[in-house]
Amino acid sequence: MCDPSSSIRKGRCPGTHHAAITYPELRVKSLFASRGVALPGNSVQLCRVLCAKSGNRSYESMAKILLVEDDTNLADSVVQYLKAEHHVVETTESGEDALQLMKTSAYDVVILDIGLPDKTGIEVLTEYRNSRGGARVLILTGKDKIEEKEQGFDAGADDYLTKPFHIKELAARVRALLRRPAEVSADVIRLKNLELNPRTFCVTVGGTDIQLTRREMSLLEFFMRYPNQVFSSESLLTRVWQSDADVGPDTIKTYINRLRTKLGDNSAEVGIKTVHGVGYMLESK
Repeated sequence: MCDPSSSIRKGRCPGTHHAAITYPELRVKSLFASRGVALPGNSVQLCRVLCAKSGNRSYESMAKILLVEDDTNLADSVVQYLKAEHHVVETTESGEDALQLMKTSAYDVVILDIGLPDKTGIEVLTEYRNSRGGARVLILTGKDKIEEKEQGFDAGADDYLTKPFHIKELAARVRALLRRPAEVSADVIRLKNLELNPRTFCVTVGGTDIQLTRREMSLLEFFMRYPNQVFSSESLLTRVWQSDADVGPDTIKTYINRLRTKLGDNSAEVGIKTVHGVGYMLESK
């Protein structure tokens, strides 16, 4: 038997190898259908999609996605489905918050609703592109007017999806966007002899590549975007980690020490300084 809550959380379904699967399909389908999102037709398909045909295996996350949607029920449904496909998904219902998140984190795809409470999705996208934001952007809208679509594409959208939509189509469009090659003009952050390309996940010191984990990369990118500024452990957890991540100040300290070692071993002209009782900052040596 496949428990939907545990399978969605853990990204697996212990029962998918059985021919007959008892799955509370009605409950899940009604949740999605109430938000205008269609799901596959039978229990076997549903379990396999939500559990990503993974049996007892676990997989690394495929992409980091930002969902900007003020309909919380729809957002919850989309997040569950995309997480079941092993993506890391973060959400906000505010255009201003979305812009701040996109400044401090490297996203592979942004799913952006047009109708937001504080500013329109077109305004968010225009400001993001003007700041050289390079993530692939999929726009969601409840309207099917060609003029609105034209505005979205002119503002820099990569794709467009009209509500109500089939959840499988949304996931397929995300996969299609991820297959597109990165832009040649991807933004490169430079500080002294340290360079970081958030699109290719490449970090070099004096032209020499250094190997960082994805989390180390995110932390370094944040520091490089805000050099010579002090950030507390709590602030770094809020800005770099997902809000539901089970981490604390000791985690920050561990990653700081790792970055210091890797930067120091490669003669970087910048370093992470501890400001005792306050936090950490990236500064030139």
